[in-house]
Amino acid sequence: MRKKSIIIFLCLILIAILALRLGFYFINYSITVKANWGIWLPRGFKEAYSTDSGPSFFGDGERYHVFYYRKGLKEKDLNKLNPNRNASLETDVEKIIKSLQVPDNYRPDFTEEYYWYYQDDKDDPRDKLYIIYFVRYNKMYIVEEFY
Repeated sequence: MRKKSIIIFLCLILIAILALRLGFYFINYSITVKANWGIWLPRGFKEAYSTDSGPSFFGDGERYHVFYYRKGLKEKDLNKLNPNRNASLETDVEKIIKSLQVPDNYRPDFTEEYYWYYQDDKDDPRDKLYIIYFVRYNKMYIVEEFY
């Protein structure tokens, strides 16, 4: 009887661990962006690529994500983004991409038309968020820099 109880207990623990791991797998990056920057990403994306500068005790470093929107962004979401080119943003993003050694096929093509959003952290203006969206490809690039 005792052996049976131990086996059942271990099975329950295993099921709980698996459920937690699967739950974290299905939580999308929009929740992380909301927690860090206070904004929600538009729904309907699929992650195509992701990299970062590695683990850090204080959470500092760089993060880079490429998302694909099958149906593109809705007009109301596009209106929240700036449609004008921004050379400074392009330079900053390229610097981060280079440091992360992002493969060419996952880099934004700034010769194409894009929309963008920029935000820095009110508590530490060195922390930066860049969102770049290319209408032609329905791709969104999220670049974060933390100090």
